[in-house]
Formats: sequence, structure tokens, C-alpha cells
Amino acid sequence: MVVLKKKINGSVLIPLLGLIILVDLWGVDKRHLDDKSFTDKKKAEVPFTASKADLAILEDKDPNYRVLNLAGPKEGPFNDAATSYFHKSIGGYHPAKLRRYQELIETHISGNMQNIIQTLQTNPSDSALRVAFSQQGVLNMLNMKYLIYNPDAQPLQNRYALGNAWFVKEIKMAENADEELKTVGEINPATTIVVDKRYQSEVEGLKLNPSADDKIRLTSYLPNHLTYESTTNAEQLAVFSEIYYKDGWNVYVDGEQKTYFSGDWVLRAMRIPAGTHKIEFKFEPAKYYTGEKVSLVSCILLFGMLGGAIVLGLRKKED
Repeated sequence: MVVLKKKINGSVLIPLLGLIILVDLWGVDKRHLDDKSFTDKKKAEVPFTASKADLAILEDKDPNYRVLNLAGPKEGPFNDAATSYFHKSIGGYHPAKLRRYQELIETHISGNMQNIIQTLQTNPSDSALRVAFSQQGVLNMLNMKYLIYNPDAQPLQNRYALGNAWFVKEIKMAENADEELKTVGEINPATTIVVDKRYQSEVEGLKLNPSADDKIRLTSYLPNHLTYESTTNAEQLAVFSEIYYKDGWNVYVDGEQKTYFSGDWVLRAMRIPAGTHKIEFKFEPAKYYTGEKVSLVSCILLFGMLGGAIVLGLRKKED
């Protein structure tokens, strides 16, 4: 650099080095991001086109159900992003899938899917198809209301989907995680819940006998705030067709925070008191709110120091 300074003027050298660096980086960047890596703006605004099956499902006025698409990419519904663009999907793709859900896919969901596919291949009657759906307990507890088997045909409606929440009549305790995962594929989730013995204290003394008058329904849905309304004659045990994730999700009954626990391997469950109540699940991660407070204090200090520097500068100027 010293030699260069002696032969080339500094005002010329710096722009020249900048140009050399720019040309070098341009070549490297083009090897990783070429013209094919960018999408036209019009294409980005409408990345997927709704099929006939998608449009039929979207006619459903209740958006709080899930869809299983067996007509997506050959890699299967768990490598498909298009369905999630239009619906709440049983499948979808993410490189960081929850381990429990991945184990549920490998142990039960894949088998449920194969059962349905085999039934469809026999050109079944409506009654045979209903029987097939009734036997896929894991898909039913995940609230799979619609199944797409041909994008250009009407979707199949599953009348055995259990909805967003329901009350159960029986509790099966599992000794460990392996037993819970195995048992969840053997029960009828409409009437029975499998609970790991770690949560035994949550169900002690609970006598289950839900009546036809006992109701629980989802009244409002946001990704971080779900609201339900329940009406029961006695205390009941509700299962919610939402993934159990304790780190950040809190539950409130009429504004008072309560506890909930894991059931059926991946779902949420909790005791519901008698009477009519408003139940809310809210995503309130403590680390996020702590970060917000730290950011606020940091901003206040920064502006305080800036204001102090300005005041000091003005005083020195006056002096």
C-alpha cells in the first residue's frame, strides 16, 4: 500500500480499490443470485392459483377447519406450501417442524393417509368413504374437515372431524411418552383422551359425564389469541385442536389465568368449570415483553443522552 501511495495519488487509489472490490463481489453474487432468483412483481402478488377444490372449500363460511391435500406435490402434503396459502392445512412445509408433530406424522398421520388413499382407489360408495373417515382418529382430532384428492374435482368433506374443541368422557393415563404416542392411535378421540402420567395431578378427582347440553365453541380466531365459549352443567374436560406449546401460551377463564396441559400427544386440554364461561388462549412470551421493556429503556436513555449533549453544546456556545 505504501508503494502504491507513492506511485498513485490517494484520490485516485481509493475509488480504484472500490471499483475492484465492486467487480469482485458482483461476480461472486451473480454465481449465487442470478436473474432466475428474482420474481416479477405481478407473479409475487399472486404466487398460487386456487384450484376448483380450493374455491369450493373457500365457500365454507366457517374458516376454522383444516384441509389435507393429497393432490399436491409427489413428495407429499408435508412438502407443500400452496395449500397453506388458502387454508389451515394438516400439511405444509417448514425445516424446523416440531419434533412431536413429526413423530405424529411418522407414527399415525402417514398411516391414516394411506388408509384413505387405499379406500379411494377402490372407487368406494359414500357409505364406505364415511366408514374410512370415521376410522382415522388422528386426522379427526386434528379437525381435518376437507380432503383434496383431485384439484379439478369437488373436495371430500369429512363429517367426523371433531372441530376446534370438544368434551371427552374417559381419560387414559400413559406411563411414558412412548405409550402415549402409541395409544393415541388406538382410541376414539371424540370420547377419550390420552394423558401422560406427568399431568396426573391435572385430572385428579375429575368425574366426567358430559351431556348433550354441554357445549364449547370457538368464537374468535387470531394466530396469537383464540377465544372460546363454554356452557356446561358440571365440570368437564375439554380438548382443544391446537398444538400444545407451553412456552408463551397462557389460558384465561373469564379473565383469570388458569392452567392447561398436554393431551393426545400434541393437543391442549384443560378442566372447564360448570356454567357459561369465556376461555382465552393468548400467546404472551415473557422474553418478548422483556425485550420490549429493555428496548424502551434503551431508547429513553439514548434520547436522554442526546438531549443532554445538545444542551451542553448550547451552553458552551453561549459561554
